[in-house]
Amino acid sequence: MAYRIQTINALIGRLDNLPDSAIKGKVAQALGHVRRESNLLWGLKPSADHSDAFNMTVKNNEATKMRDRLVKTRGELSSLTTGYRSEQLAARNLKAQLTDGPFSAEIRVLARGMDSAQRLAFIAEAIKTGDTQVAAAMLNCPALLSGLSTEQSALYREAYLEKYAPDSGADDLRELEMIITTTLNTADSLAVPTSAPVGSTV
Repeated sequence: MAYRIQTINALIGRLDNLPDSAIKGKVAQALGHVRRESNLLWGLKPSADHSDAFNMTVKNNEATKMRDRLVKTRGELSSLTTGYRSEQLAARNLKAQLTDGPFSAEIRVLARGMDSAQRLAFIAEAIKTGDTQVAAAMLNCPALLSGLSTEQSALYREAYLEKYAPDSGADDLRELEMIITTTLNTADSLAVPTSAPVGSTV
């Protein structure tokens, strides 16, 4: 049990180094809950007044409650992660000025009239020169409207955003996701009833 508590303490330290956000606050709450429950379950040891069977029952009841809380926590963290990604993308689009302009429809009609090689050269040149009108018209719409394939649209869109609005939050999000995964795995391992055979899973 001690190594689990040490793991949670280490994760709290890593979380403290990340910038504040709604998801960071939620992860901090989850870490705090798991640490408190780790200490609680670890402290339920046999004593002169309570039999081993009694303590095992109490531990299993607490573990069941923890699993119930984890189901809710997983859903909340998943929603927050999705929301965080959407917010980051919106911020990058705004920074890169990747929003439709007054001539976007006309630009898309022009692009659809080109052959594939011309169309790819057209969007590549817009990315190279920072032509926000062309880039927004071609990349801020369903691929079908631009004449690009879905894969091409996604590739050029990311290339444009990476050049003009790098994803500064990507490393932070990866770190948060690592912390979330480790937290939930640690809690899962903690929540296995004490009477369960070795190797049992939640």
